[in-house]
Amino acid sequence: MLLSSCAKTTEYITTTETVYVLPPSGLVVPCYKPRVMATTAKELSADTLKLKSALRECAQYVDDYLKWREMKHKPD
Repeated sequence: MLLSSCAKTTEYITTTETVYVLPPSGLVVPCYKPRVMATTAKELSADTLKLKSALRECAQYVDDYLKWREMKHKPD
C-alpha cells in the first residue's frame, strides 16, 4: 500500500515544439534603398554616392547583428 504511487504509468510526449529565438527587433532593421532617378552624369554621381552610403549603413547593421549573435552563442 505504501508504494502505490510508484505504480503510476509513465506518460510519453510524442510531439515536438519548435521554439524560434529571434534577435531584438531594433537590431535587424530594413535597409534604406535610395532610388536612382539620374538623367545626367552629375545626377548619376550624386545617386551613386547615396547608394554607396546606404550600402555602407546596411552593412553596418549586418555586422552589428553578426557580432551580437557571436557574442550570445560563444561556448563557455
